[in-house]
Amino acid sequence: MKKSSGFTLVETLVATAILTIVLVSALESFNRFFDAITFSNNQYRYTMEVEAELDELLYQSEKNFDDVLNLNNTATFLSAADSTTTSISDAYNTATFLSAADASGTIYASRKIYVTNLDPGTTATTTCLLKVKAVICWRDKNRVFGEDQNLNGVLDAGEDINKNGEIDSPCQAETVLVRKD
Repeated sequence: MKKSSGFTLVETLVATAILTIVLVSALESFNRFFDAITFSNNQYRYTMEVEAELDELLYQSEKNFDDVLNLNNTATFLSAADSTTTSISDAYNTATFLSAADASGTIYASRKIYVTNLDPGTTATTTCLLKVKAVICWRDKNRVFGEDQNLNGVLDAGEDINKNGEIDSPCQAETVLVRKD
């Protein structure tokens, strides 16, 4: 009897199983790679938005520092010693810096600005030094980046992971505004 050359059925099935595992692993790596690119692009885009908002506030504070203070006319500033902050008024947040939605109405990003008086012993009208923090949280697919998990612009119960009383995100920026007059 002549011996045939080639692969047996068992060898072919083992080789196919190994090839399948390798291909699935490679596809999963590509999928993670593209997710990382999407995250990086979103982080860059939202960081630019945050910095643009801070630049606008800096410009406003150079024109008239009281204009920035008037953004928070419904709340009182707390001193840095209180270790708490107050957010800029809801009217300002609603007008230009709260939630962004797509055409279907699905919210994909929320924004928040925090202002802290760094000038101890002063009031909102006499302060000369303000810390301003702008934050953006966003949704990509089924994952939310940042502490504002429901993207409503409010720190709800259970969202403050680091217990600092503010919404935090991979995209946030802070600056200090100084009264120059």
